[in-house]
Amino acid sequence: MRISLAHLGVAAFLVLFVGVATGTATAPAARAAIVEPGEPVPFDPADLLDLNTRLEPLRAEDLRQALALLNAGRIDEAIERVKAVLGADPRNAAAHEILGAALAMNGQLERALDALAKAVEIEPARYTAYTKIGDIHLALGETDAARVNFEKALSLVPDDRRAHQRMGVLAERAGADAEAIDHFEKGLFGTAPDYLGVKVNLGHLYNKTGRFSETVDLLGRWSGAAAPDPTANVVLGTAYLGLNRIDDGIAQFKLARATEAGAEGGGVGLGIAYRAKGDFAASTAELEGIVERRPDWATGHFQLAETLRAAGRNEEAIGQYTRAAELAPESRPIRTRLAAAHLAAGDAPSAVAAYQALTGAPEATARDFAGLGDALRANGDFPAAEAAYRQGMKKFPKQAGPYFALGSYYGLVQRYGRAVETFEAGLRAVPDNPSLLRGLSVAYRRMGDLARALDTAKRAVAVMPGATPLRLQLATLYHEAGQLDDARAEYRRILDARPGDVVALNNLANLELEAGRVDEARTHALRAVELAPDSAQVRDTLGWILVRGGEPDAGLEHLSEAARLAPKDPSILYHLGVAQKATGDSALAKATLEDALGLSGDFAEAPDARRLLDGLR
Repeated sequence: MRISLAHLGVAAFLVLFVGVATGTATAPAARAAIVEPGEPVPFDPADLLDLNTRLEPLRAEDLRQALALLNAGRIDEAIERVKAVLGADPRNAAAHEILGAALAMNGQLERALDALAKAVEIEPARYTAYTKIGDIHLALGETDAARVNFEKALSLVPDDRRAHQRMGVLAERAGADAEAIDHFEKGLFGTAPDYLGVKVNLGHLYNKTGRFSETVDLLGRWSGAAAPDPTANVVLGTAYLGLNRIDDGIAQFKLARATEAGAEGGGVGLGIAYRAKGDFAASTAELEGIVERRPDWATGHFQLAETLRAAGRNEEAIGQYTRAAELAPESRPIRTRLAAAHLAAGDAPSAVAAYQALTGAPEATARDFAGLGDALRANGDFPAAEAAYRQGMKKFPKQAGPYFALGSYYGLVQRYGRAVETFEAGLRAVPDNPSLLRGLSVAYRRMGDLARALDTAKRAVAVMPGATPLRLQLATLYHEAGQLDDARAEYRRILDARPGDVVALNNLANLELEAGRVDEARTHALRAVELAPDSAQVRDTLGWILVRGGEPDAGLEHLSEAARLAPKDPSILYHLGVAQKATGDSALAKATLEDALGLSGDFAEAPDARRLLDGLR
């Protein structure tokens, strides 16, 4: 059986906007490059202007010795050495800066600020001292003062990498991802190959913005070896998951778990990776261990809930989401997933209540209103569902999602003209949006306008040529329109990119059968059944190919299984009846064909079923 838009039915309207989460990993926030308030500040003591630029050789050597003491962790001795220099040369700016660094490293932040202020008073162009002053203000929680000093350092030396690194941290904390990335990239210029530092922050931001390959390029030198920083392993593992390199991700998360002392980032990453691989048992075991060790950690409960839901254990998932929401009541992602879990579990009233709470908040999103509409529809309140979808469109008129949600709703209730109007309105607001183009194509197909459906699908593929669902839609429409060479080419393009795409394999098998290429059809169908043995459609395809190819006994086995999986599909029952007749069981074939025609009198092969049944009477 070819899997077409008609066969997908109403689900085709919702697949893009209300899909199940993919389960890709979300890295924990990369550890900050700057310490928290009250802790010693981790200065690089070598971060100073060339001492020889203004000091006599004797004094320069004294300060180099002080730096060596700092590097060795002998802070008190370094302070005494610098004080001796200042006793002989009280206006030595470099000595004041080293003293400020040493005092800060010793936790004496106010005295450190005094020393560094003296350094820039003596030498106003001493940009490294401004960076250190900014570090101390940041450690004290004085973000604005920190920014002023980092900006002062950059005004003096625009390419100072340490000031850029600090500005990147500030931008990252403020959620200004693009600005943070720019600063971090500038802050890495000139660093040693084995430098890690803010590469972890930058990799985290690359992951956040979908630039997984760049994270691997940045941190990949630690792949396969134990990096000293567990967060680096978590960030790198997350990038591998983003690239669908799940086994590489698992290996990296295992390294993170081995190198972190008491933290759980690697374990959470493993749980997510196992889930992405479909190994729900391993994912559950990993995450249950985390929840047992850290029962008051919302993230552990949330990720365990995600795995339980992916495994179809919705009631247990709801319990974990609920616990996560209790521990982190301000977390919208947790409350959003809890609402979706109630809906997936068939508890529409609870889903309605949860989504109403989300949409009633000032920070409500377009997806919240779509979820409310879906919940109200599931609860049987169609007018209220339509109103919720419309409210989302009114609040977010420049986003594609609300138009898609409302247009999909009209498709579900078979008001295809309204669906077309809504999708077209969305395309005026968000031109060439591929989701809206896809929805519009489906609506045209439901209206029977195959030509417009096909043209719209072509537009969608032109906008996003690498999107498999769009190419699959175009291929099925070519197939329905009888443009078989075009359909075959699209299916093959899909399989070149994704050799395991079951729908493309199944449909290409049907197409090859129609063309009389039974051997090629059998090859594709066998692969589809291997990948999706519990799919009635792919079982039906293989069984029908075998029957048509002169192997009715083998075909009967697959068609019987297809009928068991989908006992109300008249086309599958027709194919089964043909196989039963071909294997000599005419009485059973007669009963099966009667069942098929009793389910529907107008399925595509109904005339053939009637002729065969008439011959058996």
